[in-house]
Amino acid sequence: MHQRSARAATVAYDYDDQLIEAAAVRRERLTTAFLYGPDSLRRQWSAHLGGALAGVLLSGLACAGCVGVAYLTGSGIL
Repeated sequence: MHQRSARAATVAYDYDDQLIEAAAVRRERLTTAFLYGPDSLRRQWSAHLGGALAGVLLSGLACAGCVGVAYLTGSGIL
């Protein structure tokens, strides 16, 4: 009899964990839908696009600066 009640307690615990996890997932989905609307993937991707373009711009400026310094050093101006 003791094994049966222990198994029933385990099943109940698993069911409770499933309910808690389902509620957490539902809450996360509702929060995402509220913040980003129906096109959440599109909005998140476009939100990161500005940072990526800024990174490309800064790396291009750094490369141009290095080329300029190398040219001026090689030509004897610096």
